[in-house]
Amino acid sequence: MSVSPLREGDVVWAHQKGYPWWPAVISPSPANPNQGQWQVGVGKKTRYHCTFLEWNRERSWLEGTEYKKFKREDGGEGRKKEYNVKRREYKDSHLVAIELALQILDDPSNPMKYLERKVDVLIAEEGILEAEDVCLVIENEVVPATE
Repeated sequence: MSVSPLREGDVVWAHQKGYPWWPAVISPSPANPNQGQWQVGVGKKTRYHCTFLEWNRERSWLEGTEYKKFKREDGGEGRKKEYNVKRREYKDSHLVAIELALQILDDPSNPMKYLERKVDVLIAEEGILEAEDVCLVIENEVVPATE
């Protein structure tokens, strides 16, 4: 019996056809038919379930060859060329995903808490607010909701 190179909670680079390599976490599937599982199949047919970081909790089952372990040096400017994003519409999210991956490496006990940014709306005690008075709290940063 061979030992899987990946484990639940591992931070990885995942590659889905048509997209750049993207930071992700090996995670249990929330849906049937493999609900609760993070690995299915054996040998070369092994597939792993991942949740992509900073990508609206998008997830996928991919073959083992579509994953590479995320290493701390992958988060810096000198990362491998294949881990850089060229398409402008992905660049900002990709950089945030890399930062989240680094945070998970620093706090590996609960990788699932980093899968999406937490957004809370502040509401005044008096009740109704004008649109310009509404703020969002994103990871301890307060920004106007109209931005």
